[in-house]
Amino acid sequence: MADLYKILGVDAQADSDQIKKAYRRLARELHPDLNPDPAAQERFKQVNQAYETLSDPQRRAEYDQMQQMGGRTGGFRFNQSSGGFQDIFEQMFGNMGFHPFQQRPVRNPDNVYQLNITLEDAFRGKQVQINLGDQNQTPSQIQVNIPPGVEDGTRIRYAGNGNRVQPNLPPGDLVIIIHVEPHAIWQRQGPHLHQEVQVPLWKALVGDTLNLTTIDGGQVNVKLPQLSVNQTVLKVTQKGMKIRNNVTRGDLYVHVKVVMPDQLTEEQLTHLAAWSQLP
Repeated sequence: MADLYKILGVDAQADSDQIKKAYRRLARELHPDLNPDPAAQERFKQVNQAYETLSDPQRRAEYDQMQQMGGRTGGFRFNQSSGGFQDIFEQMFGNMGFHPFQQRPVRNPDNVYQLNITLEDAFRGKQVQINLGDQNQTPSQIQVNIPPGVEDGTRIRYAGNGNRVQPNLPPGDLVIIIHVEPHAIWQRQGPHLHQEVQVPLWKALVGDTLNLTTIDGGQVNVKLPQLSVNQTVLKVTQKGMKIRNNVTRGDLYVHVKVVMPDQLTEEQLTHLAAWSQLP
């Protein structure tokens, strides 16, 4: 049996956050759009299958139970994208006419689809048409509804739209995994956005008003206090990401980076010298 924890590079005692972080790191490293190596593509599939099992509390518990039994499955493969622990017994006894888990019918495996979207798409929500094809090369199309405020790693499941490799079995599900691309201006932390703004030294000393573009396309004026030091953080409420199933929004945090001048003119040096003489 494959060691799913080893595939993700985490300990068997890892919590859900650690598993999610490990998956995101590997997904970025191995994604076919970023890594054309065929070996990386195969590894990418393994990582997705491992995460699909370990991110689901019920499937993880079934897998852990099998591990405690020594992982002995009689040479049968543990298929993470299908039914996990129960399907192992279906593989072992199904051909003998004995099904120990009759309440859960055997079905085809799920089809996992990786979908990249921008941070703006994640803010607004979006409808995306994706083209699919089964093992018989039969094309199909499905509309994916991405809700506003969706987070990186969110999984959207469409029942009955998965693989149909075995026509005598019910189809699996289509699982859409959302990947929110990094943004050049904003960094997301939950519902909040963080932005670095460079400010000249003299503006940091005397104060200023910063005019910033927000993720909804609007403009906001942010007051920069006098004597602002490097890494001053200014909070702008309700200008972050939308929160799913909620009318409120997160906040925008502006991180001030004070920029020293490359050089000073003679006039500026004169004024600074006079200023230094003031009590």
